[in-house]
Amino acid sequence: MICAADIFTRISKFLPGTQAVALTKLDEQPDLPSLHYRYSISKPFFPSIWDNFKLISFYTLVSLRLITQQHYTIVHHLFPFRIGRTFNPLFLIPGLKIKKIIGPVMVSVDYDNKDLKKNSFFATNENPVFNLLINFFDPLFALLSKATLLRGDHVIALNEVAKQELIKFGVPSPRITVIPIGIDTQKFSFTPYNKKNNHIFHLLTLGYLTKRKGTELLLKSLVRIIEKYPKVHLTIIGDGPQKSELEDLACQLDIDSHVTFAGFVKYADLEKYYQRSHVLVSMSRAESWGQVYLDAMACGLAIITSKNDGSNEIIKDGQFGYLVEQEDVAGLTGKVNYLISHPKLVDRFGKAARREIKRKYDWDRIVISQYLGLYER
Repeated sequence: MICAADIFTRISKFLPGTQAVALTKLDEQPDLPSLHYRYSISKPFFPSIWDNFKLISFYTLVSLRLITQQHYTIVHHLFPFRIGRTFNPLFLIPGLKIKKIIGPVMVSVDYDNKDLKKNSFFATNENPVFNLLINFFDPLFALLSKATLLRGDHVIALNEVAKQELIKFGVPSPRITVIPIGIDTQKFSFTPYNKKNNHIFHLLTLGYLTKRKGTELLLKSLVRIIEKYPKVHLTIIGDGPQKSELEDLACQLDIDSHVTFAGFVKYADLEKYYQRSHVLVSMSRAESWGQVYLDAMACGLAIITSKNDGSNEIIKDGQFGYLVEQEDVAGLTGKVNYLISHPKLVDRFGKAARREIKRKYDWDRIVISQYLGLYER
């Protein structure tokens, strides 16, 4: 997944003659082209509370010194920024004459922990002391988060869903710009259908293996698919609390020879999985964004996914693949079978997906120019 430091690195390359600074943890080592302030993390009894106070203090003091002594003119709070949870102390200091930008902001999905309030300041923990602290500080963080957003000169929303949430939270629409996360189209290169191993039809899915991802629906669909097309293989990338349960289910359904559980794969190593696959499949029950869709589209995969906030905005039904209703195993099976029997359509969807990425999501050609436009306003 693209991290904030990666966004900073890409933006900085396009700021000739401008000095930029990133504030990151010691274990983050992006190839930053300019100043790079880092802070260390210790492990006290309450690491989350202490570490976050330490980060806020470090960030505020170093930023103020840079602004006052070296005359920086823009503060860009890169994500993560959770609406109603995250705040920036610099934005709350009265009289600080500096341009303040926030984002990209995304809407958090908490499907697997509906009854547990999750806060970006405190780590989620079963310890009741943590939960009491979260409940106590929640109203304060909501106020600080709203004040931060309202005092920002501009807010970047990751997609239209996030923009509408920001408007509901009180941010004026003219101060919000939708800028998606981009794709490195050189790293995630296009592989045409006729260059793949077409003796086996490869399905691919990625994600943290929880109930929200709906991976068990893919396994149930695969049972029906291989009845008609035995030469189909599903690769599942990701770890998570459901992994052993899903492995057991694959054995119970007698499809374990058609499934590979690849476990966690570094983002830098994903390209080879995309390039040998034909279709990305997903039955996620909730998504606020769909980075895996973009990565797969860049490599020329057709997409079959359930309808959710992330897929609805990225995937055009019938252009790059298909959208199916949530929980619709029969619908998923039918779409996969149709693509297996129509390889030219798989090829056409993949080429159209690649064109869409280059038109709308290319980091260096499209996305960065939108960031630079905000800086220059």
